Amino acid sequence: GVATVYYIKGELQSTYPASLEATWDATLRALKELGIRVYSSKRDATAGFIEASKVDLTKVKIQLEPAGPGTTTVKIRVGTFGDEEASMAIHREISRKLGVK
Repeated sequence: GVATVYYIKGELQSTYPASLEATWDATLRALKELGIRVYSSKRDATAGFIEASKVDLTKVKIQLEPAGPGTTTVKIRVGTFGDEEASMAIHREISRKLGVK
């Protein structure tokens, strides 16, 4: 599978060919791998929301929601105004954990 990615107004949005549950798990593992500390996470059947911070205390907000059967959209914002490079690093790690390109 392939992930589609957009970066608009400080927010990186990507859609992965994976369920919400699998994408949620991959996202948490990706953050841990990148040394980003999660301090709040909540998920139900329709969405997930993660708040975390980088080592330099920059805030990271991630929202997950199903985009259709077996696909999940993930929105990543790093810092107040967005950081495309840091957001892409998180996206790449989620993709790696899911085994998608």
